[in-house]
Amino acid sequence: MQRATQRLITTRNSLLDATSAAKNIKKRVIGLWHANFLSEGKSLFGQWQPLAEYTQKDRAQKGYEPDTPILVRTGNLQKVLFGQMDNGVVSPQAITWNFQSENGAWILTHQHGHRNHAPFGPIPARRIYGFDGNGKILDVAVDITETWVNSIVHRYY
Repeated sequence: MQRATQRLITTRNSLLDATSAAKNIKKRVIGLWHANFLSEGKSLFGQWQPLAEYTQKDRAQKGYEPDTPILVRTGNLQKVLFGQMDNGVVSPQAITWNFQSENGAWILTHQHGHRNHAPFGPIPARRIYGFDGNGKILDVAVDITETWVNSIVHRYY
C-alpha cells in the first residue's frame, strides 16, 4: 500500500510541473507563427488583406517592392516580432508572451488593426499570432500534452 501511495504522489508531482511539455509547445507554436508570418496569414488565420494603394506607392517611392511581402520593408518588424516570440517565458504551468510595438515595429497595430493611422488611413488587422488558428495550434498543444502525460504514466505504471 505504501509503495502504491508513493507512486501516486510521485506521479502527481511530475504532472504538476509541465515545463518540459511547455517548452515543446512553445517551440512548435513559434514555428507555426513564423510560417504564418511568412505566408502572409495563409497558414493560420486567412490571407492578409493586400496593401492599400497609398502604401504601395509609398513603398515603391522608397525602393521597396510595392505590394509584397506585405509586412516586410526593412525586416525590422519581423526581427522584433520573432525575437519577442523567442523570448516567451516558460514556467511549470504556462508560457507567457509579451508582444509590444517597439523600435518602429508596430506589432500590435498590425495584429489588431487601426481605424485611422495617419497618413496611411485605416490599417486592417493582419493576424500574426494567436491560439485559434484553424485548430492547428490547439492540436499541437493537445498532442504534446498527451504524449507528456503518457510518458509520466508509463514511467511509474
